Amino acid sequence: MIFLLLTAKIKKVRLRLNLKLTIF
Repeated sequence: MIFLLLTAKIKKVRLRLNLKLTIF
């Protein structure tokens, strides 16, 4: 269960970074 939560957080962070990179 904890592992799934960590992976979900990592995915969200990656999405945010991708959005920031696309803006720049």
